[in-house]
Amino acid sequence: MITGLNKFGESLGEINFIELQWNRKYTECGSFVLYMAARDYMGEIKYVKNSGRPETGLVQKVEYEKESNGDFVTLSGFFIDKMADGGAYMFAVDMAQWTGVSSKNRIESYLSWTLSRARIYPNGSKFNLYDWTVDRGSVLPAVIDANIEAGTETGKALYNMLQPSNGSYYCTPIFNTNKSSENALPLLGLNFVFIKGKNLQDTVYFGDAFNNVDNIMYTLDESAEKPLYHILQEVPGDSWNEGTVADMVSGEWKYWLEDWLRVDGNRPDDMGFCFPEQVFFSQVDGYELIPENEAKIRNQMKLQAQLDMLNRYKVESIEVSVLQNRFYYLKDYDLGDVCSVSIDEIQQMFTARIVEVKEVHSDNKVDVEIVLGTPQKTQWKKVL
Repeated sequence: MITGLNKFGESLGEINFIELQWNRKYTECGSFVLYMAARDYMGEIKYVKNSGRPETGLVQKVEYEKESNGDFVTLSGFFIDKMADGGAYMFAVDMAQWTGVSSKNRIESYLSWTLSRARIYPNGSKFNLYDWTVDRGSVLPAVIDANIEAGTETGKALYNMLQPSNGSYYCTPIFNTNKSSENALPLLGLNFVFIKGKNLQDTVYFGDAFNNVDNIMYTLDESAEKPLYHILQEVPGDSWNEGTVADMVSGEWKYWLEDWLRVDGNRPDDMGFCFPEQVFFSQVDGYELIPENEAKIRNQMKLQAQLDMLNRYKVESIEVSVLQNRFYYLKDYDLGDVCSVSIDEIQQMFTARIVEVKEVHSDNKVDVEIVLGTPQKTQWKKVL
């Protein structure tokens, strides 16, 4: 059931619609598109709920079309999690330096700095978000040692923090239940629910032998791979006497601290001893560029290079249009879970995490397509 909510979170009832695209994602904020006849449009609608799913759609765009067969309205937007990107921190943050601080306290400190910290503007104080909470049922990683670049949006920073532990999060709205005030704020904030998918690789399978797939698309793209990074960080020449390289640029000497990053798993397959190189100029922030900070500077240089390498990494993915047979979406598996995919034609079996679920609701049915992250090959076995 698809329902609409007003700005105070009050139900406007079930929505009559033609088609709903509900796109859930594990490593970034998801989105939705809702198409309906104009006569069914609710003028007060601000949020959309999809029964059985934890996300809340935020109506950010309304489009009206008059066509030969009638008048139509399209509502679209991100899920409410996107509001977290309204906050950012002005300096780089290296959580590896926060010794003795729990994962929960690290996240809460970062949210406090970026979302609810009062900023002084010419017209007075302002908040990025009025209120936020960390849900008591959250599943948090044991360690968070993320390095967050200055100015990174809060929502994106949270995904970066959780990525090493294969975690994620979603948000539920915190509404104002007291509307008595003339200036009552409708949405007070966000409740952050941190999650981690289940390992179902020995439980949930997709493949022709299980009669639960309509289509499987496997992609391997090595065209952008750069496994070797030559990292350079400009430093003041008067402070560094050793361990730097120098070059004449525009009539003056420039000095760089030099380092390397090599990831063998990002090499082209079957190409011998081949390491395509990427020259990368880091922008270290948060430390004075002096020899006494060399270890910290080099650490941040490599962390920045690792993040950049994600844009030049081997792309390997599987997309599966699933049928509701044998294993059922939401009942047996969900976004973030690890499952197995068998491709009998090439005698390959993979395990991978569900990183995206594309739902299309129309004509009283739901079509589901799942996108899996980087697959890991496992031993293929024919299912009879």
